[in-house]
Amino acid sequence: MKMPLFRKKDIKKPEVINDEDLVETIHIPAQTPEVEEERTKGIETIREVTSEEEVVEVEEEDEEYEYVTPNYRLHGMLMVLGSMLLGAVIVFMACNSMLQERARKAYLDQGYVQTKNAVARSEDIAMGKTAYVNGELVVGSYVEVDTSKATATENDVLKGYTCYVNGEKITGSIPTYTAESYNGDTRDKVIPKGYYLDGTPINIAGAANLTRENIREGVTIFGVTGNYTGD
Repeated sequence: MKMPLFRKKDIKKPEVINDEDLVETIHIPAQTPEVEEERTKGIETIREVTSEEEVVEVEEEDEEYEYVTPNYRLHGMLMVLGSMLLGAVIVFMACNSMLQERARKAYLDQGYVQTKNAVARSEDIAMGKTAYVNGELVVGSYVEVDTSKATATENDVLKGYTCYVNGEKITGSIPTYTAESYNGDTRDKVIPKGYYLDGTPINIAGAANLTRENIREGVTIFGVTGNYTGD
């Protein structure tokens, strides 16, 4: 609800009569001392009445101000304070954003980077080197090896294993040969070239009776030449 600044009243200011008006409007037939005295008294009376009416009018206007002014001033002060507070918040947010952007740009211009998205681990960083990951200092543990002089090929590396040669990753192709047992036979037993034992030995069975006495003379079995001459 809007409160009016002034209540409407039909207050009419009385017409002020000054000395010049009295001189122009009052007809004085003769300038006698008695007439002059009466004229002066009339002017003073009019002035007193006019002054009293003006005082009453001013007092009535003051009453209007006393009735309205306190709330008006309070509301006005609240509006001003609210506007000042809102303006201060807007200025603070704008300045804060501007300062943050300036700081970020200054760091980037000087070679700094943001580390919140970094994912490197200690083993991913060379030993003796450090890096910042998500704001934390990480000390490297990775041992860096110079592979420029390596000469291995995939045929020199076991299948399932890898190595680096001249900075390139090499995957081995040598198959693994598992343990087997061999008995004497008329056929040769050959271990294929390029195979690697898995750690268990290959067993070739021997024969206790494989002696020269048990082999006919002139006959060689597994490198043993017999000398038996009997029937």
